[in-house]
Parts: sequence; C-alpha cells; structure tokens
Amino acid sequence: MATGACLNIRKSKAMVADSWNTSINILDIPYCQEITIIGFRFMSTVARSGNVTRSRVTRKVKALARDVYVRDLFLTQSIQYVHTLLLSKIWHKTQIFPAAKEQERQLLTAISWYIWRDAIFRVSLSTLQRWTGDGYLGLIDVAAKCRAIFLTRFWAVVERDGSLTAECLNVWALLSSRTNPPHIRAIP
Repeated sequence: MATGACLNIRKSKAMVADSWNTSINILDIPYCQEITIIGFRFMSTVARSGNVTRSRVTRKVKALARDVYVRDLFLTQSIQYVHTLLLSKIWHKTQIFPAAKEQERQLLTAISWYIWRDAIFRVSLSTLQRWTGDGYLGLIDVAAKCRAIFLTRFWAVVERDGSLTAECLNVWALLSSRTNPPHIRAIP
C-alpha cells in the first residue's frame, strides 16, 4: 500500500493444480492449465512442465546451431561459441528442471554437428573435454554441468529456513548426516 502497487488482474493467472475446485472465483482471476513464468512453462504436473520446457530449449539450441552453421570458425572459436551462446539457455533452465538423458543426447548431437561440420577428421567430444594447459579445448561436459547446477540450486533451497523442500526431506529422514560407505578396496 505504501508504494501504491496494485494487482493487475488482466495480467494475472491462476494455475489449476490437481483437484483444485475451479468453480470458486477469486478476484476474477482466470484459471489456466499452464503458465509461463520467466521462460519456464508450468503445467499441472512437474513431469509435463519439465518435458515441455526442456524440449523447447533443445529446439532453440538446435536452431542456433543451424543458424551459425555457415560461419567459418576455428575449433577453439567454435567451442567458445558453444559455451557462450548455445548452452547458456540450458544452464538457466537446468536450475529448475534437471536435464533428461534424451535432452543431453540431443544437445551433444547438436554440439557435435556444429563443431565438426564438413570436417574429414573428427575426434569424440570427450577428447575435446580434456583440459589443456593453455585452457583451450576445454569443452564443458553438458551432463555433469546440468547435474551440478540443479543440485547446487536444490541445496540452496534446502538450506533456506522454513522451506517446504527442507521439511519434506526432514520428514523422510534424508537430511540426517550419514557416513560415506566404505571404499570398495577396503572391503575384504
């Protein structure tokens, strides 16, 4: 009230969740089956939301790779382009929806297609992921980075006081400290 902010009902939407009673009208805000918030598409289930968001981003990455296919770049420049432009959207979306195996496979295919276009001699992407002393050819491992980003964001939410995620993990006894299992060589 102090700032004069008010709710704009024309821009507001309420998402129907599971068995929500839509006959009750609240502030004349329309009910929707899906909502897009900051590029994330939310639907009635988390699985559908993740699938739609991931497939949309994968299509965008493939389109970007096709658009710059005609540019003649050196290998190091191509890898830099992959890091800065092709994968930036993936890092944003992975914070909320972890990458699925199919999406990782499609991304690696698009990256490989972009980097090795019309090349006679090709090496595997895992070879390009090896770090040289100069810092060149350090192609990011997409699967590992996606998992790391999602887990970092997940634990940031868990560490917040009073978060629903932390409460659920406490109820399921998943936050209690556990010792690491013994190393396989230490077992007789």
